[in-house]
Amino acid sequence: MGDIDDTNTLLSYSPGDFFYVKANENGTMPSPDQCTDMDVYAKTWDISCNEKNYSENAEQCFKKELCKNKEKVEWIKNVDTRNSGSTRKYLDVNQKYNTEYLNTVNLGIGIIIVTAVIIKNTYNNI
Repeated sequence: MGDIDDTNTLLSYSPGDFFYVKANENGTMPSPDQCTDMDVYAKTWDISCNEKNYSENAEQCFKKELCKNKEKVEWIKNVDTRNSGSTRKYLDVNQKYNTEYLNTVNLGIGIIIVTAVIIKNTYNNI
């Protein structure tokens, strides 16, 4: 995943939000062994599941996406359990840091400009 910044939000979800749950209920979800055997990240899926070939491979492409969806949900659950509040704390502290850094830069620039104006007016009036 990419760097976390203040535009990120925490993911709020319930397990029923993911489409593999419906497949579990219908009995169409591939087994973990089938998902492992499929190698869902192989480049061959790009050809098998493109617009031209999808109609021939629809069932296999659907199962591949179910496996990928379930894997990503498991990753989310692990990250959510492991990090719980730390991600929110990191985002909050990072946002405060960026705000204070911007304030410091603005004050520094203001001090330099005011000093320049004072020096210019002092030497022009002599």
